[in-house]
Amino acid sequence: MVQFESLSNFRDMGGVQTLDGTTVKSNYFYRSGALFDASEKDIQTLNTLNLKAIIDYRDDSEAAGQPSSENIQSTIIQIPARKETSILPTASMEMLTDRSKLDAISLDDFATFYTELPFNNPVYQKLIQLVAEKDVPLLHHCSAGKDRTGVGAALIYLLLNVSEEEIVKEYLLTNDYIDASPPNWYRYVVLKVGEHPTLTALARCNRRFIEPVFDAILSKYGDYSTYFLKEHQLTQSDIEKIRAYYTE
Repeated sequence: MVQFESLSNFRDMGGVQTLDGTTVKSNYFYRSGALFDASEKDIQTLNTLNLKAIIDYRDDSEAAGQPSSENIQSTIIQIPARKETSILPTASMEMLTDRSKLDAISLDDFATFYTELPFNNPVYQKLIQLVAEKDVPLLHHCSAGKDRTGVGAALIYLLLNVSEEEIVKEYLLTNDYIDASPPNWYRYVVLKVGEHPTLTALARCNRRFIEPVFDAILSKYGDYSTYFLKEHQLTQSDIEKIRAYYTE
């Protein structure tokens, strides 16, 4: 297991069982929070993973405000996952410390935000392209490593034939990481404005956010194979080859 000093919510996505009874291989897919939080020692550790690519799902303003280290020896692909028409705004410290703005965001808004992400989205198309082309190992991350990254992880797992329930279980692991080491921003904001349901939703995972993603895909396409064909141009033959490569 890779250990980091301050890089938050980092984990290898391997070890998850598929519906076929195989297991997703380790050392191919990693997920984490923002690399801005990584110490120099963390960057050195990250470089030992020999990552072919790092996908950064953050908005341009997020990436500019908290840039990744220039010492990272991997290609960083930063494409915003959030759409301009998204129901959720970009989370800024100004928003997080304004209770009236927090009050305007409901938990249902988070679920809707998740369902916006898998469709006609350039960054997830790039993610699946890298997976299909075996341009790995790869790391994908956003700010907290749970919402936009959680959807990206779900798409990888669906492609590899992991069940919805196993995907939810892996997604919820983030809560263990958050409990063990709350993000710096969360500690700061709670000191400023106190506890708030929106802050909790931003810091933690909830199955009511990720499960609607499955429903949205199936509602639009009927099955996951059709989704990967229509959204990512992967045939069933392509999918079978990808599963053979990444599972054992």
